[in-house]
Amino acid sequence: MSLKAGARDFTDASLLQRPLVVLLTGDSRDTRCLGEKYIHAFEREFFFLDAASVSGKDYGETIDLLRENINKKGAVLLHDLQNLNGNQAQALHVVCDRDSPMVRDAVVVLTADKSLNEIGDKWRNHVSADKLPALLTRIGSRIVAVSSENRLPCA
Repeated sequence: MSLKAGARDFTDASLLQRPLVVLLTGDSRDTRCLGEKYIHAFEREFFFLDAASVSGKDYGETIDLLRENINKKGAVLLHDLQNLNGNQAQALHVVCDRDSPMVRDAVVVLTADKSLNEIGDKWRNHVSADKLPALLTRIGSRIVAVSSENRLPCA
């Protein structure tokens, strides 16, 4: 993978005055691997959260869980975003807010094996019509499509 135009804010930790939110789309194994490597490039520890594991909780609890762990570690990897239910997705509205950040210099890496449009369609019945576009904008401001390669260090 190579980043070209506008890549400086993907790679320069000194620019983090707001949360850096990146959505990696593609094969689940590859996006997780690349997400871990990406966070390590910022010399951060990270909290790993499989989206399916938070499906039954209230989204306020999810915000608290993420806030606590991002404050401790500086980064979160939310894996398989497509498995997050629409109610839980509302937590990302707070977590990925760049204007009023929950944690100012957080690194938030989201992974998904579906497109942002497909994820939005899944959440449409659970997130109000006035909030869904803003939520999708926050999590989709930086999307990197990951192509599988046998040479990935986690392969």
